[in-house]
Amino acid sequence: EKYLPEKYMPKYHWINVGVNSDENAKLNPLNSIVKQFTEDDLVIVKLDIDTSFIELPLAKQLLEDKDDIYHRVVDQFYFEHHVHLRDMMPAWKKTE
Repeated sequence: EKYLPEKYMPKYHWINVGVNSDENAKLNPLNSIVKQFTEDDLVIVKLDIDTSFIELPLAKQLLEDKDDIYHRVVDQFYFEHHVHLRDMMPAWKKTE
């Protein structure tokens, strides 16, 4: 969060720093979306971070929409759910 000053947050659509899935975090991408866009904008969210412990809470926040705000702003939501399938392990390269 120290890499991008607050005054620049409303201007950025792509932020090349890690995101934070905490609902109140400055670098939670969902917070940026509701601050920058309105119901009149076309907002398409593609969530593909390749890190399930960050992706899943963000997807859950968007889908549960406990504050009733995301469904008003987000028009389309695409999500690549990353899972580990034992049957596919031999075909995947090992990562370190």
